[in-house]
Amino acid sequence: MAKQVPAIELINVTKQAGNHKLIDSLTLAVNRGEIFGLLGPSGSGKTTLFQLITGLTEPTRGQVLINGLDLHKHFRRAISQVGAVIDNPQLYPFLTGYQNLLHFARMTPGLRYDRASLHALLSRVGLDKAIHTKAAEYTLGMSSRLALAQALLHKPSILLLDEPTAGLDATAVRELGDLLRDLTDRDQVTVLVTSHLLAEMELLCDRIGVMQMGRLVTVKTTPGLDESELALSNVFIEVDLLEEAKKLLSTHYPQANIVDCCPMLELGVVMRKEIPAITEILVQSGIKVYGIQAATKKLGDRFRELKGSGT
Repeated sequence: MAKQVPAIELINVTKQAGNHKLIDSLTLAVNRGEIFGLLGPSGSGKTTLFQLITGLTEPTRGQVLINGLDLHKHFRRAISQVGAVIDNPQLYPFLTGYQNLLHFARMTPGLRYDRASLHALLSRVGLDKAIHTKAAEYTLGMSSRLALAQALLHKPSILLLDEPTAGLDATAVRELGDLLRDLTDRDQVTVLVTSHLLAEMELLCDRIGVMQMGRLVTVKTTPGLDESELALSNVFIEVDLLEEAKKLLSTHYPQANIVDCCPMLELGVVMRKEIPAITEILVQSGIKVYGIQAATKKLGDRFRELKGSGT
């Protein structure tokens, strides 16, 4: 049996602004018909990744593939298969839900539509009772549903949703999850969503990828997902050659924000599973390791710290 082509594939993608890497050597494959979540604090690179997938910005290095098509080489064919809601929904408040959708339909080249199809789409996203209500009277949840209908107008096979649960109550989050699951089950739509809230991602997603400082640090399936498996640590290492150790580890872990805290080095935010490899690198380079201490933080706690510090 031939291997199925991923709906979205990023191969060693880097996006650099000056000397700062917004996305750092990221490789990811999202399967067709799955709901994949990108989890991370503000500034971790989630929105930049969406901009790369939609062609709003180009990678410094690497390749972005949409259903096997190189986005750079075959942009029109590739992007025609993508629907997206990035940032807050932008609607015309003086138009009704139907009028907004009709306006967007008229702006979509080659789209075939009629009154019945637009009504059916609004009904599918749960706006059948608010079709003729002005958007100015919509709640945040209703506005999000209308933006979702807009993204689905051209029947894309891939749907990108940036922070779709922001500001929604628990009921609205569950309803969104039911709608996304219906899209994947009935239409085999692939959904990529972002969030900084683990609990909500567990409700929505089949798999979750954790982003930190532009890197994809781990990918987990949600059944039986244990937050402790995603624990991040600040690691303190006591060595005999501080400067040499700092240079060596900075080469292997450029995003670790290594600080000289004599007589120790502090490595900020590394996965617990990386600690044995860090020790081995030092010992094999002739650097004596006198002690290691890991200050473990659960993912949610670490995200709150990062948000509080403005990272």
